[in-house]
Amino acid sequence: MTGDVIWFDEQGQPDPDFMTRQVSKVIFEHLEPQEHDMAFLREIASKDHARAIADASDDGQWLEQSKNIKVSTRQTIKELENFQKFALRLADAIDMLHLPALERLKSENVDVDALATTLEKVGRYTDHALSQIDEAEIIRGRHKKHAGRMVTGAAAECYIELTGLKPTLTVDPQNSAVSGRWFEFLSAIFAVLRLDESPESQARAFMEKNSTKSGV
Repeated sequence: MTGDVIWFDEQGQPDPDFMTRQVSKVIFEHLEPQEHDMAFLREIASKDHARAIADASDDGQWLEQSKNIKVSTRQTIKELENFQKFALRLADAIDMLHLPALERLKSENVDVDALATTLEKVGRYTDHALSQIDEAEIIRGRHKKHAGRMVTGAAAECYIELTGLKPTLTVDPQNSAVSGRWFEFLSAIFAVLRLDESPESQARAFMEKNSTKSGV
């Protein structure tokens, strides 16, 4: 998924490592120990955690794209029927082409006959695809957020490995405001990745999920 993502540097030049370096800076600024141990120095040099966090953001945003969202059964049927209709209309349009148009297309190495055959096959295959849909099995489409959750998980792994501490949150009893080193680190990660999600809600969700897993 992330192989198709192209980052650009501040000068507008393609730079596949740009976001990894930005995340690495956040890691250094927020998790730098008082005395640099070898584990921290190796991580800053290799950027393994930074790359994992940047990739989690890319993968999550890829999953959030409209084409990757599961839609309702009714919507699936509608899309297939429209696809079939347009394919067959294009096949009919090819059949109606006169010789001059066909010759011009062939001069551009367009295999018109093969295209028409493929479009007719599309019509038949779409009929079969539609027949395989179980309308009783209703799939309800819902837009889900993935990037924030995936980045939070990757950031937590980074935090645990480089600090030796479990992520914790400090909640102000007066106004329920969240603070702490882990939260500040996660907030900075969200900011550099420009995620349009709440780091507080993701941090709370992560803590709740892991508390449940550990039986706390």
